[in-house]
Amino acid sequence: MGEKGVDMSRTLSSCIVGLTLAAAAGVVFWRLSLHPADLLVGPQHNGGNDVTSHVIAFREFQGRALAQLHPLPFWNPFSLGGIPWLGNPQSALFYPPNWLYGLITARRAISWMLVAHHWLAGLGTYLLCRRYGLCRSGALFAGICFLGAPYYVAQTGEGHYNQVCLVAWIPWAFFALERLRLGQRWGVPGTAAVLALAFFCGHVQEAFYLVLLMTALVVVDFARFLWRRSEGVGSGEIPDSTPLRLLARWLLVGAMVAGLTAIELLPMWLYSRHCVRAGGMTMEQVTAGSLALSSLLQMLDPFAFGGPADYRGPGQYYWEAVCHFGIVPLVFAIAAVCGSCRRYPVLRFAVLWLAALLFALGDLAPVFPLLHRFVPGVSLFREPARALFFCSFLTAVLAGAGFNQMVSMATDGRRRRQYGVLIGLLIAVVGAAVLTILQRWGLRPIAAGESSSVSGWQAALQAISAARVFGWLLVALLAMFLLSLGTRLSRYALAVGLCVVCAELGWHAGQVLRTIPAGAVRRDNSLLEFLQQRAGPDRVLAKQELLSDREAWSAGIHKVQGYDPVPLGRVGMAAAALSPRQDPATFLVGFADFDLGALRKPLIDAWGVRYAAVAGNAGESVEGWRIVASRRLQAEFTLAGQVVSELPYVVYENANPMPRAYVLGRAAVLDSRRDAVRQLAALDPRTAVLLERDVLPPGPRQSFREATIVQHTPARVTVTAGLDAPGYLVLSDVLYPGWTALIDGKPASMLAANLAFRAVLVPPGNHTIEFLYSPPGFKPGAVLTTVTLLAGIGLGLRKRKTSGGDPQLRRIR
Repeated sequence: MGEKGVDMSRTLSSCIVGLTLAAAAGVVFWRLSLHPADLLVGPQHNGGNDVTSHVIAFREFQGRALAQLHPLPFWNPFSLGGIPWLGNPQSALFYPPNWLYGLITARRAISWMLVAHHWLAGLGTYLLCRRYGLCRSGALFAGICFLGAPYYVAQTGEGHYNQVCLVAWIPWAFFALERLRLGQRWGVPGTAAVLALAFFCGHVQEAFYLVLLMTALVVVDFARFLWRRSEGVGSGEIPDSTPLRLLARWLLVGAMVAGLTAIELLPMWLYSRHCVRAGGMTMEQVTAGSLALSSLLQMLDPFAFGGPADYRGPGQYYWEAVCHFGIVPLVFAIAAVCGSCRRYPVLRFAVLWLAALLFALGDLAPVFPLLHRFVPGVSLFREPARALFFCSFLTAVLAGAGFNQMVSMATDGRRRRQYGVLIGLLIAVVGAAVLTILQRWGLRPIAAGESSSVSGWQAALQAISAARVFGWLLVALLAMFLLSLGTRLSRYALAVGLCVVCAELGWHAGQVLRTIPAGAVRRDNSLLEFLQQRAGPDRVLAKQELLSDREAWSAGIHKVQGYDPVPLGRVGMAAAALSPRQDPATFLVGFADFDLGALRKPLIDAWGVRYAAVAGNAGESVEGWRIVASRRLQAEFTLAGQVVSELPYVVYENANPMPRAYVLGRAAVLDSRRDAVRQLAALDPRTAVLLERDVLPPGPRQSFREATIVQHTPARVTVTAGLDAPGYLVLSDVLYPGWTALIDGKPASMLAANLAFRAVLVPPGNHTIEFLYSPPGFKPGAVLTTVTLLAGIGLGLRKRKTSGGDPQLRRIR
């Protein structure tokens, strides 16, 4: 066959692999395949998850800006007094697939975008396994195991969009690392590009863990090279420069990743200095996001502690703590470790799998506490159980190696007979063990609503479906037995093996996923219509289920509450003063009910709130408020097969709100020796503005007077004001680095007013004050990213003397 024929054959083979993985994804996500126009969610909270609560809002806000050819949305003015968009950890502004939302509505595309990333994860795993020398069927098996991994799918059910996108790049990062360690073309820039894409996905935690894991692999390689040379192994094959070249390449990757991501990394670093989590998290704070020893029972049955809607086990939520990888993949992975533990990368991946699992146990094992104490950055993240992403990936690769091992036995009669006997013994042992457990503990699934007088390990053991566990074990072992026969039925055995793993993973996905029909998404919102007619530039207090971020942002309604994964510290302090009886974080996100009468009315006035929507049929009288409407609306999202519910609500109008912009001369100066939140809570914002310092000169000062907002866009606010005496112009929008002020075209300094807002010193007379926003760090970051991108392309295109990479590293592999 000529060169052209070989290329066509490879192209055809690649297409078949891609289509096979797509078919597997269709089987795993069969609920969406049957209803392709629906929205993919989980069964918990009647379909309420991160996608429905805020991800759609985030993607549609960005998509509208791109579709309307406006400047990039660097600032979102519609919630929390304003949210820095560039630099926000989950905005994912520069992740290329998110640019598609400028063309396609997020509600229609986001579910298939999630499935596409599962397919991408499977394809990357396939290519990596082929790189490791696995046969096509073994690599396909590994790809299916990862794209449908139960922990990965459970995260999709909770709508963790950014995490799902990021995890899809894990196998690609390992694939690029192989090219790097062998010194091949595009090794350095390719690895840097994949890690940069992972960073741009918008969830730093998993990207940080990925870099940490890859660094550990490079350090291990470095140590192996030094050891082999010191022991005289392969003398003359490992020059003194080989380990240093490897470290130099990895350091160059780190520099390139920093450069490629600088356009977002610099703004994000500045954002982190002003958010509520800037000081990191203690060991006690992350304990709730760790596994327990009893979580290991979920390796047998993912529902040992219940499912997403009724989880009652360790950790906070099912999707964060389900320590399950599929019984069929786990059996094949164990076979790989037992049968070929010395082959690369079986032993290495088995060790990494164990380390990741110990990390997920949090303070129950030494791995996480040591890293938390000595590795900078680890303390910034919660949920150590997220290491299960890596356990799932490593299990998939090991399962592919086990599958490959079974297939290779077809050409080795002696090994086939040995493993045939071994598998038969395993089936007998497993069967006997399960029967013993059934007889001794009487295991059976706990019926819905049934109470149990036992707890802990024993309760979990009672909840395990022994018949299901034994069934999947038996199926896995029989598939291994068929694969090892080496008969004319070998092709059918390969198909059986692939179908078996698709069946198990598809069964699990069917239990943790549901869909919301397109017709069950709220389109008409009577509260939104009311506010569009009356609210204008004034702000609104409303629970998310009555007025979601998606609806408010699309209509240009300014809400006090809104979802922000890591809110600014100054906003948190202002919320603490405003809501004394409720946790400020709970109040800010807007998913819980709030007591309008318990909020501090003067501070509500200072936020410029005119209307408040409260859930309920009959509104109670609240001092300073009057009821102006009482209506009902349907729930924003309703699961397929569920009856659409209606939500009653009451709209209150503030009798005397303060304007969004005003001038005032009297200042109350913050006392650093006293609690700032208490000082704000005691303030009357109509008579004084709370400042860090008073910069007005002695003499007459301006009394309270309204100013006029003549223009309000995400990056520019224009206000006109007339003053009889010097005073402060106060704008009740959040102060953040990057905002600058101009008075009649001349630069003016800004002060923090009432802890969170902006204030500018204005002289007497009629003036125009402009507030302009340029995201801090964006311009130098954009220049650095552009230069690094060009340098990376040049480095990748540079010709090398050899095409196979560094021969010394290849021998050490």
